[in-house]
Amino acid sequence: MCPECKCLEIRKNWPTKAQLEIDIQNLNWEEIGKKYGVSRSSSKNWAKKYGILFSNERAKKELFFCTCGKDVKRKGSLCKECYLKSLRSKNLLLKTKILKMKETMSWKEIANELGVTESKARAFSRRES
Repeated sequence: MCPECKCLEIRKNWPTKAQLEIDIQNLNWEEIGKKYGVSRSSSKNWAKKYGILFSNERAKKELFFCTCGKDVKRKGSLCKECYLKSLRSKNLLLKTKILKMKETMSWKEIANELGVTESKARAFSRRES
């Protein structure tokens, strides 16, 4: 088969846009190329010609939101303000826990309970919230 005929033959075997989208979800580019008898570059070019977004472009289009409503990069993430607020509340809880423990325990016992050094336990108790 001459090169021109081969190109026409391959073009006849192009998948539909819907079929290519299904293949992209289930197969990698190499497997798609083998399925249709072309290289992986050709299968990527088909996707471009059909206007199908690549997986990294799809991820960019997907939006995720913090609990306060601000957009964030990843699902389940917090924005900077909410993260700092949660960190402050955790530090406050830890500080009150340490102060309650201090009434009945030594610094060494508190450190062992928290799994930190004595100096770290003391630093947590002095920390501003």
